[in-house]
Amino acid sequence: MEIPEAARAVAAGPTVAASFDGDVRGLPDEIVEWLEYHPDAGTLADARLAIDALERVASVDSELREVWLEAANGPAWVEEIARLAYRLTCIVGDSL
Repeated sequence: MEIPEAARAVAAGPTVAASFDGDVRGLPDEIVEWLEYHPDAGTLADARLAIDALERVASVDSELREVWLEAANGPAWVEEIARLAYRLTCIVGDSL
């Protein structure tokens, strides 16, 4: 996965999750406002797609992961991606 595609996946993940669980911490005000006006915008298909994308972001073939692992806070970034994927997985599991 190349960096631009991976960055979009990382940015979209919290928005998709927030559309289900309402946890908007860390999201830009514009996204929070959009979610307030579109409370049912997220679908299970969106959540599954976000999980798949985050798994690709976290894979050893991901350019973005490679760049982050060169940074001092790289391990924390990898953990945050894993937490986000888990959050989405719980949402999908709860909705089955």
